[in-house]
This record gives sequence, structure tokens and C-alpha cells, in this order.
Amino acid sequence: MAVVALSSMEVVVAGVGSVLCQPVSVIVAHQHDIVRRGMEEVLLELDWVHHVRSFATCEAALAELHAGAPADVLLITGALFDLARESLARLDTRVVLLQPVAADLAPQDTRHVDGVLFEDTLSAALLVDALRQVSVGRVFMPWSAARALLEATDRETVSAVRLLLTPREMEALRFVTTGLSNKQIASRMGIGINGVKRLVSNVLAKTNCPTRIHAATYAVRSGLVDSA
Repeated sequence: MAVVALSSMEVVVAGVGSVLCQPVSVIVAHQHDIVRRGMEEVLLELDWVHHVRSFATCEAALAELHAGAPADVLLITGALFDLARESLARLDTRVVLLQPVAADLAPQDTRHVDGVLFEDTLSAALLVDALRQVSVGRVFMPWSAARALLEATDRETVSAVRLLLTPREMEALRFVTTGLSNKQIASRMGIGINGVKRLVSNVLAKTNCPTRIHAATYAVRSGLVDSA
């Protein structure tokens, strides 16, 4: 079974493991009747799933949960989950988010979520695997979800660094990526060498890079600075 570290959290990535489940009750919340009934049929065939209920709205699913009929796992679409995120956070029910495609997933979408599945690649085996992992307290996602989150996190980090750097620090960083020395950068920027050293030092601190080579590589690979 594959595992990926994401934000200091161990995440089980798609791959059926030898997880033994206690009896599990499930609620499916999906606005499309065919998809909802299809998932319900798959789950009812599992001998360790003892109760499945399905609803077309988040209001109906929440009403069921609050009416003293709790569920171990809730399978819910992103559109419905957004309407009930804070209410569900106060319940013990574990949540598997159903998104249309990986590209739609952003880090903030996974708040109060225990698993992620994508409808464009969803299969019965993947659905069962996710339910197994989540029901025993693990966090589950396909590789495409892990990759999408890591890429989105990288983009957010680059955006944050871009906001931290001053215009002069960005200018110095661009010159660093071209391989210019401090003396050459000083000449281009019209400042003294000590001024360049100070700018480069600030760049290294703000990008969390130990050397100017690391900073140049990071700047180009992340798109912080145009490689051209």
C-alpha cells in the first residue's frame, strides 16, 4: 500500500490493503439519482456494511444524522458538502468527498474531510477501498488527489513567497538566476556590493534556500522567475 506525507499527515493512497472492518453504516449524499443508486448497490453487496441510506440533498442527510440516526461514513459530493461543512465538522461521522475531477480539488476543499474520490475515475474497487480505509480512521485519496494537493500547495507557497519579496529583492533574484556575480548585479542595479549582499541574504531567508544556487533553481522551477 502506498503512503504519501502531506502536511505532516500520513495519507493512504489508493491501493487495497488488508484492512479488517467492523460493521459500518453509510450515508450517500449525491444530487444525481443514477450515481447515488449505483454507489448504494455496490455498498449493499459488502457484508461488513450493515446499513446504507441515500439522499439527494445535504439538508436531508443532515436531518438524518441529527435525528439520532448516525452514520460511520458519509459519501458526499463537493457541491453538497460546501453547504454542510461546518455542521458536519461537529459530528463524529467520517467524510469521503466526491469531486468531479482532480483538477477541481484545492487544499481548502479537504478541510474536515477524511477521504477523497473523483467521479471521472471512480470504480467499485476504489469506492470499497476508500470506505475500508476511512472506516478504520485512516485518510484516503487516489494518487491524482495527492498530486493535485501537492501542486496546489506549491502554487500557494510560491504566491506567498512572491508577496514576501520586495521589488528590489525580486530584481536581485532575477539576476541571480542568470548567474551574475554580486559585483555584476551591483552594476546592473546601481547599488554597492554590500547592498546586493543584503538583498540576496533577504532572498535566501524568504525562500528558505541555503545558497544562491538553490534559490536560483527554486525560482526557475517554481515559476517565481521566468526562465527566459
